[in-house]
Amino acid sequence: MDVNSRVEAGDSLRTIQIICIIALGVAAGCIPTLQPILLGGLQAAGRISAAQIGQSAMAEAMGMGLATTFAAILLKPAGMKRIATLALIISCLANLGTAFVDHALVIVLRGLSGACSGMLLWILVGMFARAQAPGRLFAIYVTVQALVALLLTALISRLVLPAMGPGAGYLTLALLNIALLPAAFLVPAAYRMIDAATRGMPPLHGIIALLSVATFLSGIMAFWVYVLPIGRARGFSTDALNDGLLLAVLFQIAGGLTAAFSASRLPPRLVCATGALVAICCILGVLTLEGDLILWVSLAVFAFFWMFIPPFQMPLLIGFDPSLRTAMLIGSAQLLGSAVGPLLASLVIGNDRILAAGWAAIGCMLLSVLGLIGAGAAQKMAPGKITAPLGI
Repeated sequence: MDVNSRVEAGDSLRTIQIICIIALGVAAGCIPTLQPILLGGLQAAGRISAAQIGQSAMAEAMGMGLATTFAAILLKPAGMKRIATLALIISCLANLGTAFVDHALVIVLRGLSGACSGMLLWILVGMFARAQAPGRLFAIYVTVQALVALLLTALISRLVLPAMGPGAGYLTLALLNIALLPAAFLVPAAYRMIDAATRGMPPLHGIIALLSVATFLSGIMAFWVYVLPIGRARGFSTDALNDGLLLAVLFQIAGGLTAAFSASRLPPRLVCATGALVAICCILGVLTLEGDLILWVSLAVFAFFWMFIPPFQMPLLIGFDPSLRTAMLIGSAQLLGSAVGPLLASLVIGNDRILAAGWAAIGCMLLSVLGLIGAGAAQKMAPGKITAPLGI
């Protein structure tokens, strides 16, 4: 592929445009990290049930995934200033509404907010897919995302919720939407079109690799959105759990930074498989072992690999399918996987079996590892090879 047919992040886009695109992506992408505090606060106040924690998280991630998917398939990369502005405005209204409604309406509004976030992530993924070093750029993004999530976690859990009640966390998100409106006006109006060969259905091994990516995120979110109820069921104190969440978000930053320095040096398949197995060990630690230290270490390592693995997933998919047909669907796989995990967890839990969410997460992680093995086997049987694009 001619490198001039692709947007190069450091060349065709100005630095301020890259910063604005990442800022909008961070606002959309940090929501899953905040869900235990935001949705857990609503559940503790009786405004949603335990099952509706998973359903709300599912609706938000499903909205993100569907919006990103349909945008990637149906929309040309144009009119992005208008799209970003409308997404921020509608998301702001959805967050304001969530602060004051209960039960089913929470699920509906989280789905609407998720769809808006998905449009912002579509703009972000479009930049990644055209970048010369997508793994490194993605690592920078997840590091900034983790840092913002840490600040918001501390702000919401320590100041906003105690002072203003469970809905105030969503008021904070609404203010963030408003603050980012200037960034929407600074994103590029359009990206250059990618060569037509990059559009269409991915090969079989690419589809299996996408399923591996999706099930990894399913496992992450199935456990994460229920980490507070699981911790309470295991007998951990509220203070220990809150401290564990803050430590986890801090280690997300460490995971993103580590990935930024190693994303172009380590083999993606080995990293993704190892990360899933380590996450399984961390979940088992929370489910079966005692002591606050075990809780904190398990959550910290889990969060580290949560942020460490995704930057390797773009190079992973490009390695399986250098045509970029598979890579262009990474956002859909990650977000739809993030939706399926909480939904699956909400279906298996009950008032007396909250821990089932953790076991569901472990099952998803095992499927992710099996998917990598299956994708590798299918790739070996593929009839032809495609040379990787320049710069990947």
